[in-house]
Amino acid sequence: MSATSSTSDPNAANNNGSAVGSQLNTTVTPQADLAVLNSGPASAVAGGTLSYTITLTNSGPSVASNVVATDNLPSGATFVSATGSGTVSAGTVTWPAIASFASGASASYTVTVTAPASGTLTNREGQVLDLVADGLSSKEIAKTLGLSVKTVETHRSNLMRKLNLHSVAAVVRYGLSRGAIGP
Repeated sequence: MSATSSTSDPNAANNNGSAVGSQLNTTVTPQADLAVLNSGPASAVAGGTLSYTITLTNSGPSVASNVVATDNLPSGATFVSATGSGTVSAGTVTWPAIASFASGASASYTVTVTAPASGTLTNREGQVLDLVADGLSSKEIAKTLGLSVKTVETHRSNLMRKLNLHSVAAVVRYGLSRGAIGP
């Protein structure tokens, strides 16, 4: 930017915007809109193999840095494998960080599990199941998952009903049998 005039200017050195007070510094904060889509079959045969796909997309406008994808296994399912070097711990599959995930980019991962003997549990119910098996109280689970204690108790009640389990000890045994770490 610069300015000129046919009128005499006693200080022409400041007409180009280079003086400290005339400079504008704008900080641009990067923003990346990450989306996750899970897709797979609506049903599975008890004890059979089930595969589903997780697709991660960056809708931008900026590059996303150090993106880590995680997925909670369906409750009652037993982990078999994950593409993309995914590893499982306490019922959660984690993939290596994507250092620089460009705007418009996508990444897909496939998880294969053995379907449980029966029941349909949400991934959140599976998380609660695993944490109960790890010996955590409802209050500790709520803090870990960022939920209210009442919500955790509702999830625990639902999973116990769906799996026909009648005590917390039965939930712990069931969780340990599916690979939860336990106390």
